[in-house]
Amino acid sequence: MLLGSIVHAQTAAPKGKDLHALQQSFVDLRFGMFIHFNIPTFMQDDWADPDASPAIFNPTKLNCEQWAQAAKSANMSYGCLTTKHHSGFCIWNTKTTDYNVMNSPLKRDVVKEYTDAFRAKGLKVMLYYSILDMHHKLWSGCITKQHIQMIKAQLRELLTQYGEITALIIDGWDAPWSRISYDDVPFEEIYNLIKSIQPNCLVMDLNAAKYPLKDCSIQILSLMSRVQGSIFPRPPTAYRRWPACPLMMPGSGNRISLPSP
Repeated sequence: MLLGSIVHAQTAAPKGKDLHALQQSFVDLRFGMFIHFNIPTFMQDDWADPDASPAIFNPTKLNCEQWAQAAKSANMSYGCLTTKHHSGFCIWNTKTTDYNVMNSPLKRDVVKEYTDAFRAKGLKVMLYYSILDMHHKLWSGCITKQHIQMIKAQLRELLTQYGEITALIIDGWDAPWSRISYDDVPFEEIYNLIKSIQPNCLVMDLNAAKYPLKDCSIQILSLMSRVQGSIFPRPPTAYRRWPACPLMMPGSGNRISLPSP
């Protein structure tokens, strides 16, 4: 029954490129920049306080063109930006919540500046989005129709206002630690929405714990690893692709300063 639902999700959406072609295109990009830049950047924890004031988000020297130039100089081919992490703070000009960058001291749409800068350098643009949203109490056992409407509205904004999105990486969904299942936030509806707007957007998930990978419309699992002592496991099947994210510093969130040696 689950498999039937997934197959329906794949066929109901507008026709895009073949799934394996999208996978291979992503693999061929090889090297990119994952920018974990959000309100945790200005805190000590990877998971920010969901009630933290937007006033904390105050980058005084933000320059997305510098990010893009750094990526280009390193021969990278794409970027991926954390549009919203688990705390629920949105770094684009969203109409869905006041908990966003336009109510911070910055008052600039970071997603727009990032997408414009990376495209100007000929780099592909990807976005990260968290289903888990602790500020809006979108967690296991508390999910409402309003929550699902907010997710859809936010994804629609991200997929209609910022040009072609090569891949969308979704987190906090069907993860053992978030306990938000593909039933709580309906997989089929979300997948169809994404594909109805951008049929060639590769949908990725950091967890994908429920469905067999070869049957699932979520195409690629991601492995977060530290640079030192990293061991990248051999993919168990031919279907798996493992984009590894070596970290430049302890923790997954970019910080305003590097730790002392």
